[in-house]
Parts: sequence; structure tokens; C-alpha cells
Amino acid sequence: YAGDSTRMMSIELDALDPYWYGSWGTLALDGGYLLNDDETLDSSAEVIDSPTSTSHELSLDTLGTAAVERVRIRISGPSLVAPSIEVVTPDGPVGFAFASALTAGQELEVDNFGRTVLLDGVARRDALTIRAANRNGEFVRLLARANTVRIFGQPTTVRILFPPTYL
Repeated sequence: YAGDSTRMMSIELDALDPYWYGSWGTLALDGGYLLNDDETLDSSAEVIDSPTSTSHELSLDTLGTAAVERVRIRISGPSLVAPSIEVVTPDGPVGFAFASALTAGQELEVDNFGRTVLLDGVARRDALTIRAANRNGEFVRLLARANTVRIFGQPTTVRILFPPTYL
């Protein structure tokens, strides 16, 4: 606004593929993952990692500016010892530990948003211990941008699924 006149103005956004969309003034990334190390994406947009030791680290970058609370992790057995996951945060690590090792073919699914723990489809919340530093009883969350994820127990594969991040 200058004096008593007005003029139209537009704002352009440069976007990464996949595309951006707006809803009530909120921009969301329709799905995007920046991967480091040897992680891959499968057709269901899960980050897949195959640990190479009983104490394995991977780097995972999320797109967006907010922590990701809707995280689901699937751990496939066998594992050498009871599996656990930690995400390093500035406040200390957040994560969980399962009570026992997994046998060949077993799958543990930990859903942070639904607060569910399933071992081969059977509820096993009682067998999960969460770290004292976790806020509000969450199992695990990803930070905005860079994450260091520590995987203990050397399971066969670890799949990490999280939805688009709002900016």
C-alpha cells in the first residue's frame, strides 16, 4: 500500500518434486525423503535399513520444519539380542527397547501415533520400555531435518515410515 493506491502482488514458491499444495494457508510436502548412507525407499515410501552390527547408526533427513510424531517402525527378525531404537535429539535420545530378541520371521511394529506395539499382529505394549526422556509417553519421533537413528540388536531389516511433513 502506497498512499491511496493499491496494486496486486503475487508470491511464487519454488518446489521440489513431488509437488506442493496449499490448504487454508498451510503448505505441505506431498511426500519427500532425503536419504543418506545406504537407505532406500520402497513402493510404500518406507525407509529401509539392514543393520550390519549390533550397534548400527543411520542418518535420515526429513523435509520440513517440525518434528515428525507420526512414525511407524517395523523390525524384522531374527535379531541377535532384544532390538531397540534411539533417535538422537538435542535433549538426549528418545526411543524404545523391546523385551526379547526376535526369531526368524517375526515382525515387531511400533506405531508412535497410535501408541500400539504389535508382535506378529498381537498386541505387546507390555513388552516395550520407552526411554525416560521421551515426552508424553511417545515411543519415538523424528526431528525436523537431520536425524541420527541408532539401531541395536542387529535385526534383519528396519523399516521407518512417516507421513509428509508440514512446514
